[in-house]
Amino acid sequence: MKGPAARQLHRYLQSHLSFYLFSLLLLAGGTVTGAILVNDFSSHNVTIDSLNLIWPEGTLTAQIETIKSYMLADLVILFFMWLSGLTLIGIPAAWFLLYIKGCLFGFAAGFLVYQSGWEGVWHAAGLLLPQNLLLIPVYLIVCSQATILTFQLWRSVLTRQSFGPAFRKTGLTYCSILLFVLIIAAAGAAVELVVPVQWAKWFIT
Repeated sequence: MKGPAARQLHRYLQSHLSFYLFSLLLLAGGTVTGAILVNDFSSHNVTIDSLNLIWPEGTLTAQIETIKSYMLADLVILFFMWLSGLTLIGIPAAWFLLYIKGCLFGFAAGFLVYQSGWEGVWHAAGLLLPQNLLLIPVYLIVCSQATILTFQLWRSVLTRQSFGPAFRKTGLTYCSILLFVLIIAAAGAAVELVVPVQWAKWFIT
């Protein structure tokens, strides 16, 4: 039998499934677009190394600094996505940022496959997939929750209803997402520091 928490989560996902599906479609559309854009580089002398898709050799300090810059970029994007949910007209920005995240992931994976053929699939599995298995669900959750909160704001404004306990509970849950984002981003950075670097050393360089 499912526990109370599991049943509550199941009901929540059922009632908000359309929001998560919409976010998933945005991400998938961006991923496909990014992969298609790889064809535009077929006539240019562009290599994997020139796009920094493989970890360069260097000291641990240099690698940590690189990870910090990637982690900061993800945190900034996620923060703006989260912030857009607190406004009435800012939610398209969250949708755009999620789409761009998909484009970047699709382009990086597609370019690895374009440059190395079937070996590129192997390269992408080690260089891109590990940290994105943590980060992509966070992007989906933040975007979906931002959309849900914005729709609730609009409903309250248009129906001229007061912000009752249910809305305040949703707001508190939404604020707690920031802590969740920080934890997962830190975990993704830790994975990115270890797995892609070792993968590149063992199987690529």
